[in-house]
Amino acid sequence: MMEKLYDISDVALNGFMLSFKVNGMSVTCDLARVSDVLAKATKEQVANMIVDPVGVGFHWPALDEDLSVSGILRDLGIELPTSKLKIVEHVELV
Repeated sequence: MMEKLYDISDVALNGFMLSFKVNGMSVTCDLARVSDVLAKATKEQVANMIVDPVGVGFHWPALDEDLSVSGILRDLGIELPTSKLKIVEHVELV
């Protein structure tokens, strides 16, 4: 099983407003502002959204549109702490 990139929870859509928690932090964005495809879509098309199971982002199959969590956060000027960095020690065998 793949490790989740982000922990996405509490996802809610209200028209074109997407709210969710990423790693416990609340985020809200206007989908019509961040995607030209979604801006031209109907509310019904926008409501047909899938949350990526490994935490990469959101997908609208009928529109063939994807938004990544990292892209949404970048657009909003939000930086998350990098808590998932792993340090690997290299050992040389002689």
